[in-house]
This record gives sequence, structure tokens and C-alpha cells, in this order.
Amino acid sequence: MALIDIDHSKAVNDRHSHAVGDAVLRRLAALMQAEFGADAVLARYGGEEFVVVLPGCVCAEAIARCERLRRVVKDDLWGRIASSLGPSLSIGIAGAAMHADWERLLAAADHNLYAAKRTGRNRVIG
Repeated sequence: MALIDIDHSKAVNDRHSHAVGDAVLRRLAALMQAEFGADAVLARYGGEEFVVVLPGCVCAEAIARCERLRRVVKDDLWGRIASSLGPSLSIGIAGAAMHADWERLLAAADHNLYAAKRTGRNRVIG
């Protein structure tokens, strides 16, 4: 499982508008769908976070796939939505094999997400 957060998303809404913030969310969802494929389960979680379940994916592979997504997002042409946009992602990953239930799995992914934020954002921690 991966928890994905758009870094400084409140600033996007405050600086550009909620309509631009929504366009960023839609674009990110499209990039995630393209990157993770049909096997992944994607859901919006909270305001600007997403949860992604990657069935059959071991943690090392999930980290690599999320790192690839992080780079794709960094390199996307966000200026098409609004000038000076350049969102980045913080991502926390946890593996189902290490946790007894969904609540613990989600809590572990959340813990790793906040570790990514504390250590500078725009990174993947698993």
C-alpha cells in the first residue's frame, strides 16, 4: 500500500484557486492510473492524498514504482494547467506481509508518509 500526498497542495489552492487545485488532482490521478495500471486500486484519501493498493507487489517493487511516479510527476508539463506549477509528491509505503490488518497497514504507510515529509518532501519512504 502507498499513501501519496501532493506537497504543499494548500499553497496551490491559495495561490492559483481551488479549480486549479482540482485540475492538479485530476492530472495526478491520470498519471497514477497510467503508471500503476489496471491492477492497482486507487482512491482519494483525505483532501489531497491518495491511497494505492498494488496487489502482489513486494515492497521493493512498490518503492521502485512509486519512485518512477514521483519522477513522472516532477517532469510533467504542469504549466499547461497554470504557470509556475510544479507539484511534487511525498509517498509512504507499507507491505501487507508486515501488518496483520488494513488499519495497521494504513497506519504504517501513514507513518512512512510523514517520515517523507519530515525529511524534506518529494521522496518515497517504505
